[in-house]
Amino acid sequence: EECEVVMEVGVRGMVSTWGILWGLSRNNKAVKRYIGIDLYYPTGVTWRNFEKTCAESKIACTFLDQNDMTLAPTDIGPVDMLFIDALHTYCHVLYELTTFHGQVRKYIALHDTSPPWGDEDEPYSGDYSEYPRWMDRTRRGVHTAVLDFLSMYPADWEVRMRKENSFGYTLLERVNHI
Repeated sequence: EECEVVMEVGVRGMVSTWGILWGLSRNNKAVKRYIGIDLYYPTGVTWRNFEKTCAESKIACTFLDQNDMTLAPTDIGPVDMLFIDALHTYCHVLYELTTFHGQVRKYIALHDTSPPWGDEDEPYSGDYSEYPRWMDRTRRGVHTAVLDFLSMYPADWEVRMRKENSFGYTLLERVNHI
């Protein structure tokens, strides 16, 4: 409700998307925008319902069917909230946090920050070569990535909320909203 522009990374079946759209529809701002990023478009009827809901709620929507690692932060522009629920590996989550946080004015929300993904990575068959060299490839877990990100940017971000049920949800807040 406090956000005008929300970017969701890892849309899948659009389960979380409906909550994001509900919040956007409840604010009275002139600009309301949703940006979804996933490797694949959602299925037909789900997509049609999504577009209809956006139109009825006057929410501009963009869906990018691509790997978020192919995007530069400036490709997206500033957002009020970033919601991360893509590949559940330490390196990927830390990459998303460090790459996109500069574009985020208010909040970063993450799903799956508690077991099983809080401490372990989801199955990954790569060699981590796509990630920056400075990343510790031996570290594991979504929550571990969040903690390491916070230690890198303590003056910028803090934990506003952490829920450990339903695989976990963590909400980070920019210390001084932009």
